[in-house]
Amino acid sequence: DQARTFASEFEQQSVSDIFRVPYLSNSGAPKTDEAVYDSNFDGEASAGRRGRRSSSAPPERSKCSSWVRTEFEVDRAGSVVPSELPADAAPEHFRLYAAVQKEFYQHDIYARVGIFLGFVHYFQSLCFYGLGHINIEIRAFWVAYACTFVLAVLLALVLRFDIVPQPGRKQLLPKCEFLGPLAILPAAIGMSLEFRVEYDPTAIALCWVFVFIAYIMQLIYSLRILEIVLPDEKFEGLGERLGASWLPEGWTKVPSSFYHVLYAVAPPNKLQPGQHDIVREVKEGGRGASGEVISDSTAAAAQNVDDNRRYHNVIPAAFSDVEAVNPWKLLAAICAVLPCMWVFLIFGTAIDVAIGEQALV
Repeated sequence: DQARTFASEFEQQSVSDIFRVPYLSNSGAPKTDEAVYDSNFDGEASAGRRGRRSSSAPPERSKCSSWVRTEFEVDRAGSVVPSELPADAAPEHFRLYAAVQKEFYQHDIYARVGIFLGFVHYFQSLCFYGLGHINIEIRAFWVAYACTFVLAVLLALVLRFDIVPQPGRKQLLPKCEFLGPLAILPAAIGMSLEFRVEYDPTAIALCWVFVFIAYIMQLIYSLRILEIVLPDEKFEGLGERLGASWLPEGWTKVPSSFYHVLYAVAPPNKLQPGQHDIVREVKEGGRGASGEVISDSTAAAAQNVDDNRRYHNVIPAAFSDVEAVNPWKLLAAICAVLPCMWVFLIFGTAIDVAIGEQALV
């Protein structure tokens, strides 16, 4: 409002501004949506084009009208003490949201991983349920193979699409997640031998062999699931790309094998060339496109920032006194129960083979 003038002050303008034709003559106001600025807001083109003005850049400062220059001089003054943040730091509401998101991004990511594990175990349970129901109720052995194999292929596709190990991570059980759908085959063969019409000791022995093969495959499969849900703190992400997941530096409590399907996008740490934080310009002044309109030592001093500043330190700390359950520990504890139960089942089945079924009862 301090930059506004009255009609009576028209004669106080320069002669060129008095005779300026409205809408036909350029007032000199910077075209911030079209101009190209570098990260230091010095009014020049970005790196690689320094020294040459863009065709869409605003006119020289000398061509700016007096009222445009006055408005930018008033805005440049600012209303608060300038902060020590870089000139191209992200807006304040971006940084505040990032501070809050840092407290719940693990919960968001591991909730998706938990839903994935729920679907995976549901598909596999349908396979074993189909084997038991079709063999016992219908006695159609070939139908049991056909139905369960279709579900096993579905399970394998889900595992293939959602689990993509990142290069560089040490894996103890690579590709072993496919033992889950493959375990359906020995289970189906063992069930066919168990429900055969004629009694044959050899068939019974082979049935036990296939039972142990299926159990061992399930044990390794459950260990592989536990391995991939653990966070990979050495994983640094895949870089910021449009349409892809992105997390700032230091947000490493995530499973890297699911990085492509995490769908977690954090606010940017800094402005891109050509973008301006209007709120910050009003509060602190001396930033943004004001360098295109006014030129003095004050504007130059306001743009003198450290380009080597670590942008991830820009994000303030929030809820520092709150202690909550780590999501990865909760999900890892649930996944760790499965291999323990498979070890118990293998051990109990070995006792049944050695001394007879239900001999301890």
